[in-house]
Amino acid sequence: MLQEIDRESFTIEVEVTPCCNYSCSYCENRKDKTFEEMPLFNIDFDALLHFIKFISESSNFKNILVVLNGGEPTLHPGLLDFCRKASNIDGIEVKLLTNLSAELSLYEEIA
Repeated sequence: MLQEIDRESFTIEVEVTPCCNYSCSYCENRKDKTFEEMPLFNIDFDALLHFIKFISESSNFKNILVVLNGGEPTLHPGLLDFCRKASNIDGIEVKLLTNLSAELSLYEEIA
């Protein structure tokens, strides 16, 4: 059976950082000896916002979902600012995949 394709939505999944503050044995992003060698923040949030605006303005997508993951995305110091700016773009929804290790106040501000 064929599944109907949602042509009004677009999903962007972004690894905010490859680093994590936990050492889960099953995870490829665990804190181990390579943790110190990895670039901490490999995402340019300004470029991502530019891309989101471009997709929003130049397409027929009514909904754009931005999924932020990692490692642990709350380690990125620009996360809150990005979420604030993204929330000002119509039709944008941001989801955060996190281990919930940050301060509760950060999640409250993001929400």
